[in-house]
Amino acid sequence: MNYVQILTTTAAFNLDWPSYVKQYLEIIVSVGEASEAFISVDCLVINEGWVNEIFEVFKLKIIVLSIIPILMPLFFLALFTGIRLCFK
Repeated sequence: MNYVQILTTTAAFNLDWPSYVKQYLEIIVSVGEASEAFISVDCLVINEGWVNEIFEVFKLKIIVLSIIPILMPLFFLALFTGIRLCFK
């Protein structure tokens, strides 16, 4: 489990949290739901008909999720380099 999943599970318990903790947990639950929907490769692949078998979906998901950590830093590097060049 990752940090967001643990906090989402914690938020599911109906405890008497202080108001600032409740607000924080509500935000984390929203982030967790959004990230789950954003990275749902299975649904995209099956709905678009790119593959027919579950095993193929699994392999494609592993490939995509393996590439994301490589692409994200490159994306942000390009973004911040562009911002830096614009404000020079």
